[in-house]
Amino acid sequence: MKYSVYLRRLQEDKNHRIIVKRLASDLGIDFSQAEISVHRLPLLLLHGATEEESDRLVFDYERLGCDVEKRADKESVTEKPKAEPPLPTAASPAPVKTESATPPTLPPRPSRSSSRIPPARFPLHRRPLAGLVTLAAIGIALTLFLFANKKSLSVPRMDRSIVDKVLQADRETIPDRKIALLKKALSEQPQMKALKRRLSTVYSGKAASTSEQERRIRFYQLAISFNPHNRMAWDGLEVSLEEADRMPEADSVRQAKQETLGDDKRNLGKLFSELPGLEGMPSIANDTLRLSYRSESKDSLVQAYEALLLAEEIRDYRDFQTIEIKMTTPNGVIFRRF
Repeated sequence: MKYSVYLRRLQEDKNHRIIVKRLASDLGIDFSQAEISVHRLPLLLLHGATEEESDRLVFDYERLGCDVEKRADKESVTEKPKAEPPLPTAASPAPVKTESATPPTLPPRPSRSSSRIPPARFPLHRRPLAGLVTLAAIGIALTLFLFANKKSLSVPRMDRSIVDKVLQADRETIPDRKIALLKKALSEQPQMKALKRRLSTVYSGKAASTSEQERRIRFYQLAISFNPHNRMAWDGLEVSLEEADRMPEADSVRQAKQETLGDDKRNLGKLFSELPGLEGMPSIANDTLRLSYRSESKDSLVQAYEALLLAEEIRDYRDFQTIEIKMTTPNGVIFRRF
């Protein structure tokens, strides 16, 4: 029997960001499309899946605070057993099979991804962002390592294999010793701040999209180690530890989060003062952030990516329901909403 899984309702607002990232990964769409989808429920998550696959997906979304429904597909419910051929009798001798000269054609083998919804095709300016974040991180790392001065290269020495392992965020485990070495090197180069934030965002996304509990906890810990102000990573780590019944650790994380993040308003003010391109002071009303940003690029694709990355970086500090960006470009003024 085959099953379909539907997302009915989001019950936990605090996990909204994590749920949207998980949807983007499962459906093969970009973050903005997933954000729109959660406001158009019910949403088909899986179709034609086995009972084990559907139960696993239902469990993953219910632990994030979602109302999920599993249905048996109509084809599998109404399927009737095939009639047995009549047995030969004395009056009707059994038919004799004749072998054909041409071999019979076999039906095509179902692909492993047949139970998943095929990824949507988008225009160039709306392709998924996950690859861009990783490419941006790799580009920044390579540029800075190629053109860094002798002092930054010698204290301490940078092992390229360490950087490669960190950028490939799908690895299961990375030794703490190597992580510590990389963090020390990054902390001694102020220009690597952008790379650390990108790495933190990559790990947060990987944690939200994995169903393995221990691996998810590890990814959230790594995201926080690169960017202690990544609120989504703190919230995800706290929830994951509670689900694993590791309550003392969850309480410690909750306290550390409060001590690190403190007041949202003060932390956002610090972030805004560090972001280049902002014009004036952003305004906040009804969980909606409005800001003005100047882009030097004339390419509309680059402008769209700049706005997306800016929204991602702000939501690392606070998960606003809506972010509205007024972009002043060489081509004129455009508006973006996330």
